[in-house]
Amino acid sequence: MKKIITLGLSGLFFLPSLTSASETYFFYEHSYATENRIHSDNFGLLHEQGDAWYKIKIDFYGKNKDTAFDEVVSNSYSFFSGYHFHLNNLLTLSPSMQARFYSGGTSGQGTPGEMGDSQTAGARYTPGLMLSWQAADPLSLYTQYRYDYRKLARGRAAKGEQLNRHRHRYEVGTEYHLLENLALRYKAFWHKADYVLADNKKHDYQQDIYVDWQVNPAWQLNIGAQDVAKSAQEDGREALLKTGVTYTF
Repeated sequence: MKKIITLGLSGLFFLPSLTSASETYFFYEHSYATENRIHSDNFGLLHEQGDAWYKIKIDFYGKNKDTAFDEVVSNSYSFFSGYHFHLNNLLTLSPSMQARFYSGGTSGQGTPGEMGDSQTAGARYTPGLMLSWQAADPLSLYTQYRYDYRKLARGRAAKGEQLNRHRHRYEVGTEYHLLENLALRYKAFWHKADYVLADNKKHDYQQDIYVDWQVNPAWQLNIGAQDVAKSAQEDGREALLKTGVTYTF
């Protein structure tokens, strides 16, 4: 079975491999929020060296609604690292660490998919632990816990804005290979924090679905949709529609 790379649209989740090969991938995705009508993008590189992996990612968005690549604002730069410990042929334990540095946006509010966050300059540190299970040849399952520590830059925060923020992120997901080169993925999240995430509440949920098509050995097409909160202060949900590509060097 071909290896489907699930890094472009799925954050940290990709299937660990029992091989020790060294591979590097470039990924890019474009997103559109159906209610806030904001376009956003991210791109980056991931390198696998045996069971160790490293990733860098840059996020940016457009200031104007319904217009892509117009007055683009850089939002953050992220660095990831992790390692796969193969407990046996079916179970893999994968600790990871992310450091995300915010360059500072223009509105002070969060962006679609992160409405409870702030664009204020600062950093976010996220250790995590994932357990994946190859349940059958076409089916894999995983669960993951991540902890966010968000630190706003003191000199850039608004008066009364909470400088230190903490969030617990619980996640489960599955991947099913419909064909040798076609995979379907689903993810569900539950978040709990000490600051408002959505609808003036300190908890929130999210659901993602993705389709990954390995067009040829080098190129993969990724499409997906996320069910996310529309606002930190108001009730309502919106879809984040996503499309992207992954290239293997």
